[in-house]
Amino acid sequence: MNGAEYTAIAAQLGALAAVVADMPLADFLATISRAESLGPIMDPTAFRDGMQNLEDARQLAEGAMKFQRAAKEVRAAALNRLAVRAARSARDAEGKP
Repeated sequence: MNGAEYTAIAAQLGALAAVVADMPLADFLATISRAESLGPIMDPTAFRDGMQNLEDARQLAEGAMKFQRAAKEVRAAALNRLAVRAARSARDAEGKP
């Protein structure tokens, strides 16, 4: 992998993190759970036909939640690093060690 490829992937991951950041994934998963509970009772045929779609959506949402958590942790760490640098710069500007 060259530097341009690395940079492109890092930028794409940042864009994905921004897209996923505010998704209400816990609510989405709760809705899927309700559908799985009520679907067989309310409309067994439709549930049976759509069951794999629900499972696919659940799998993607669970993966997205893990990515969402990781992205929030990375963002918090990056903000902390920026705050430390800003404090250092302010001290340096004042001439304090």
